[in-house]
Amino acid sequence: FRSIDDESLPWINVGSIGSAFGNARVYATGRTFGSATETEDEIIEDSFEGFLKDEFAKIPKEKSNLINFREYYIWRKKAGLVLTEEEVLLYYNFAVGEGQLCDLMQFITINHLIDESDFPL
Repeated sequence: FRSIDDESLPWINVGSIGSAFGNARVYATGRTFGSATETEDEIIEDSFEGFLKDEFAKIPKEKSNLINFREYYIWRKKAGLVLTEEEVLLYYNFAVGEGQLCDLMQFITINHLIDESDFPL
């Protein structure tokens, strides 16, 4: 058994697991990195989140401003997908909840989890 000095490890504070990157701040080697956008008003149009906002608006919806998993999965397959449907469903359920509809900010969270992180399944 080998002991590791706590100061040699990066510290990661993702707030509560329920916010899934909502207020995440990552601290490594004393540097702070930004957090995910929390509201639609904070989205910068010329950014990855701005792109996702435009894509979300294009998705046909059964209910105003909300999509279900099937609608998300169809969009995700068109956008490029390397995960199985079951793996995508795990991410979706983590961010949205099982059987729940997804809003824009949850849509962005799911895509961050899949595209820009090493978030384990």
